[in-house]
Amino acid sequence: MTDYRDFETFTDYGIVDGDQHIYEPLDCYTSYIEEKFKNDTLRLVDVDGHSAVVGGGNSIPLDYQGDSCYRPGSLKEMLKLMKVGSGDTGGYQFMPLDPAFQNKDLRLTQMDLQKIDAALMFSGSMGLFAEPMLADDDLYYASSWAYLRYVEDNWGFAADSRIFMAPTISFRNIERTVEQLEWMFERGCKAVSILPGPAYGRSPADPHYDPIWRCIESAGAVVAMHIN
Repeated sequence: MTDYRDFETFTDYGIVDGDQHIYEPLDCYTSYIEEKFKNDTLRLVDVDGHSAVVGGGNSIPLDYQGDSCYRPGSLKEMLKLMKVGSGDTGGYQFMPLDPAFQNKDLRLTQMDLQKIDAALMFSGSMGLFAEPMLADDDLYYASSWAYLRYVEDNWGFAADSRIFMAPTISFRNIERTVEQLEWMFERGCKAVSILPGPAYGRSPADPHYDPIWRCIESAGAVVAMHIN
């Protein structure tokens, strides 16, 4: 497999990448959340000798250990093997974590080398877990705010008008989500992510959620769906 760092474009113009990712540090919630929620929010613990993310009474095993990540391109290789009926797809391939996956300035330099003018940037690890794992609304929104503070401090929402962060929003409480959206848009956010599928028993397009959509529309922001 060609190394992702050897990627080249063969055009005389730059491209906009619609699917890049960051890898959040494993303490991105606990480092930014109020003290009273710190022991309940998403965090890394040892469960029976194996690493797991826990939060809100839920737990999932973690194959991402903070110092490694999925190798770019490995999903494509896995899908190619599945397509030809291989019984051994091998799963994702891992590699040591590239510092550019956690650092805004290094990522911009990497984008320059790859002739990428701009990129829509999704959560790649811890940022995907809050919505499905944290059922309690107060804990979820405290954790979500912590994550947004982490993003603002480390990436911004539209760094150099090139890295457009797309944090996941929730439809569980319209008023509280609109508050978050307004805060993000005031700080330059141009994109948000939603989970595919139903939103708390309704279609995301249900008129019930119009206040959320009005807020997004008035900001001229992009809505993307991304698996969690």
